[in-house]
Parts: sequence; structure tokens; C-alpha cells
Amino acid sequence: MTHSTKSRLAKALGLAWAMWLGPAQAVQVLEGSDGASLYAKISKTEPTRITVTPGRVASLRVREGTLNIDPDEDTGQLFVTAPPGSSRPVNGFLTTDGGETYTLVLELIDGPSDSVVIRQGKKANKPSTGVTQILQSGPYVKEIKRLFVAMATNTSLVGVAVVERKQEVMLWKEASMTLEKQYIASDVVGERFSLRNVSDKPMVLDEREFYKPGVHAVAIDQLNLSPGGTTTAYVIRAKGSDE
Repeated sequence: MTHSTKSRLAKALGLAWAMWLGPAQAVQVLEGSDGASLYAKISKTEPTRITVTPGRVASLRVREGTLNIDPDEDTGQLFVTAPPGSSRPVNGFLTTDGGETYTLVLELIDGPSDSVVIRQGKKANKPSTGVTQILQSGPYVKEIKRLFVAMATNTSLVGVAVVERKQEVMLWKEASMTLEKQYIASDVVGERFSLRNVSDKPMVLDEREFYKPGVHAVAIDQLNLSPGGTTTAYVIRAKGSDE
């Protein structure tokens, strides 16, 4: 086994272990309708992304000094960070561009950056048979762990179809991205991408930029790319109804 393969395997196993720790370190998907009270966990030290689907976040109102809020006007999502030394839960009201308002209770935990996705259109507090419930099931977490390891080591798995793609993906003008393989399991799809910096300047990647509704986990081998440098990105998402 080469050094680079060992490095990819170590990263995959580390990410798999993070998935094993529980849904708080994956994408938190909350089902809600207007007036619902929603509970989520955010990092004490790292930024957390908050978004709604469908729609955009219009505002998040909290008590002054309890949360730093950085709205992204282009995407309609928020990035929040807790002030240094904070430990108490944060209560607030999130309003969407459609006029829906949610009561948010945000627990601060020792953990990495995370994403909170509010899926609109469901009855408040009704158990879902979708992503939230699946993320909390042991077999589902194990499936994600297996896919991470398989993609990082370029190996096959029983019950998982591996499909060669070699498809160019539009990302940014400074980057060239190719979908190399898909690992199609029963409930999720793992995708392995190669990414190259085609600009004449260093590039800093952020795994949060690859999150969108339906994406459960993202990993990138190298976050810093020099001009002409390449890396591998791994994305695990929900399986579509036509796959």
C-alpha cells in the first residue's frame, strides 16, 4: 500500500468514525412547518451553516450577544458562530422569504462545523420517514462508513454497484472537476471526484461549498491547492428515486 493510499484510508476511517459518533456530526435535517419549534446542535468554536429548502432564510433573530450571524445574500443561507466562551443554548426565531417562522433552540457542543437544513412543507414535529430518520439508524451510518473507505481505497463492496463516469462537472472557472466514479448503494450514492486548480493562484477549498440538500457527508483530501495542483473529493448523498 502506497503512502498516498494509506493517507486516503486514514482520512476515510477518520470520517467514518465521525459518522459513527452520531447525526450531530452529519447534516442535521429538520422537518418543519410555520410555527414549529426546532432543535439543533451547533459547534461552540466552528461555523455552522443554516439553510431552508425550498426557499431562503430572510432573518434570524436572537438575543444580542448570544450568536454571531453572517448572512449570505447570494445563496439565502446563514453562517453562525458562537461568541468565545459561550455554553448556554441559544433561542431565536428564523423567518424565511415565504413568511414562515420557526422557533430555534440551538445547543452548543464541542464539535466540528456542521450544517442545519430545514425542510419545509411537513407537519411540525411529525416523525419523518426521510433523511432524518435514516441518519439515526445504525445500518445507514454503517453504509456511509463503508462507502467512505471504499471510495478512498478504490475498492468494491458487496451490494454496491460501482459505475465509471468520467464526466466533467461545472464548478468554478478556476477549477476543473470530473466525476470519476459512483458507488450506488441501497439508500445512498457515493461519488468520487478529481479536482484541479487551473488558475495561476493558490486555491483554498471549503467542504461546506459542496453541501446542498440531500448531501450527507463531504471529504476532500487536500484543501489547499497550488496552481496546477489536484485533489480528490468524496461526496455521499441521498439516492434519487430514478437511480
